Amino acid sequence: MSPTVNWNRRLSIPLLIPLDNPAIFASISGLMRELREGYPQIRRSRFQMRNPTPPPTVDAASYLHAAGVTLDFAARFAGTAQLVKWIVDYLKRIDRRVKLGRHDERTTMRKIRAAIRAGRLGEPFRAKDVNNAIGITYAGVFLPKHRLGNPGENGEPNSEHFEQIARGLYRLIEPS
Repeated sequence: MSPTVNWNRRLSIPLLIPLDNPAIFASISGLMRELREGYPQIRRSRFQMRNPTPPPTVDAASYLHAAGVTLDFAARFAGTAQLVKWIVDYLKRIDRRVKLGRHDERTTMRKIRAAIRAGRLGEPFRAKDVNNAIGITYAGVFLPKHRLGNPGENGEPNSEHFEQIARGLYRLIEPS
């Protein structure tokens, strides 16, 4: 996932933020206020969290949670790259662990294979099992996207890592 701009004048910025630092949450309102003051083109700004509880098997101190900032502009805005960098830098001043919310396929697959080898994830598995085993929130999208036979987007096939055994049930098709 990376920042997306649609031509309806909206910028969506996915972020990964640590849940164990209360200063992050205290700084979000300051971030939104500074955005509105510094960029008069912004009509509306929103911050949202997705499922803000870490899985029980994951140490809260190492859990980076999916969140996002959405900005609506009054007109097309040319400075989106600088704005994204400013937002990430602003939050990194509070906690160095903040990242732009890109989900790296290679890293996710490495974590899934390691969880299977360590016995934290048994096969077959569901998206919820993967989320709990490796501390992510996006397995519900990741597994179907990388399943055997998924045609992909725009005619470009995705890499195939999983076989769908039944509805919502998968197994790894490559050696762990």
